Amino acid sequence: MTADQLKLYERFTTGRRADPSSPFRLTDRNGYLLGPAAAWVLSPVIGLALEGLGDSLEQHARVSRRCREFVILMVAHRRQSKFELYAHSRAGRRAGLSDDDLAAIAAGGPPDLQSDEERAIYRLVSTLLERGAIGDADYREAVDTLGIDAVLEVVVLVTYFELVATHLEVFNINPPTDT
Repeated sequence: MTADQLKLYERFTTGRRADPSSPFRLTDRNGYLLGPAAAWVLSPVIGLALEGLGDSLEQHARVSRRCREFVILMVAHRRQSKFELYAHSRAGRRAGLSDDDLAAIAAGGPPDLQSDEERAIYRLVSTLLERGAIGDADYREAVDTLGIDAVLEVVVLVTYFELVATHLEVFNINPPTDT
């Protein structure tokens, strides 16, 4: 590996991402990268930028982890992204999504929406995934309920995981078989 590839590799194999209590693994038994990093290591400059965005969405989120996970799962099901489904079904359970919630999302419906925030996020994401954009009334409702910063965060979360799903598909990256 080049120095930049090694830097990206270390971002995914050390710290919180390598914690044994993590809901999913990002390396296999031989130390090979799993998930999007398996593609991103091919161009570490791009990979590090994408890792930084993902890390920001994870570490500085305004919306709850439960909401983030059901948003990611909505994208993953729409894209039939095997690795995202593997990883975020596990992360979703850890974030408080029940098996019934996971089944509802898989069937194209909402999880048990427990707050105005969750209902607004679900409507925003459903509309965005269905139409590719949202209208003025939907935008205003989302901003009024969530705040402009959370609306941006949710839109970035959707588009980031659409991008991740594309990378996983193009580079034929699947979940580990030994889970």
